[in-house]
Amino acid sequence: MGTKLTIPEWVGSSLTNGAFLDYGDRSLVAYVAVGLDQISLTDIGTKLTEALDNLRLAVNRQRAYDETAYITEADNDRDVLASAVWHFWNRLQRLSPTHPLMTHVKTLKSEMNAYKGAWEHEMTKETSELNGFKGALSTVENQAALAALGLDKAAAALWVANDAVGSAMDARHDVERDRAEERATGSTPELRKVVAGLLVKAARRVNAVYEINPENEKAAKAIGDVAAIVEHYKRVASEFKGNKKEDPAPEPAPESTTIS
Repeated sequence: MGTKLTIPEWVGSSLTNGAFLDYGDRSLVAYVAVGLDQISLTDIGTKLTEALDNLRLAVNRQRAYDETAYITEADNDRDVLASAVWHFWNRLQRLSPTHPLMTHVKTLKSEMNAYKGAWEHEMTKETSELNGFKGALSTVENQAALAALGLDKAAAALWVANDAVGSAMDARHDVERDRAEERATGSTPELRKVVAGLLVKAARRVNAVYEINPENEKAAKAIGDVAAIVEHYKRVASEFKGNKKEDPAPEPAPESTTIS
């Protein structure tokens, strides 16, 4: 006797938020592909679509918070580097006029004085000013002076940090623009529970449809496709959690095996 064709009731509790969202989206697409009405899943499919949209908003909202934290960290790094480069150069101005390094200190004087205190400015202005600072120091003569004073590596790190802040700010602005009118209610864990419960209900419903009528090819295809998706994300979860045991599935109200 062959293995019974069913969709596993798996809630993906070990998946990251992004992977769990992908798992839900791909499962829904598989159901829609065969026709929700063909597998008695129109009602659950509608609820699952709405629940996934709400979860998507919550996940994107959390990503925005993460981006803000990253920007703050990168901004701190560039502030430290910009201040260090300037103050180290400024300290070297105290060298005796005949010291071999004084020539290189004087070479950079105009550019250094022009951008003094850039690290104390508003974030967007600082990005622009440091881009200007980088351009001013890009001449062959200035590059040689930075290297001679041992400031070339710190300056290179400063440009990298400044680019990171600029890119992160652009990404955050894009996210904020894209969801300017979007609203999500509920926390991410709460919304995940809603989606997980609906995925279990969907699995039970389609399994019941096929059990009542094994000749239903649409149900058979949906079961095969979604079961494959479940197995894929189980492997993904095991990579994240080292085969951590999954939490038991929530217990939605049992579905009637009478299909209208």
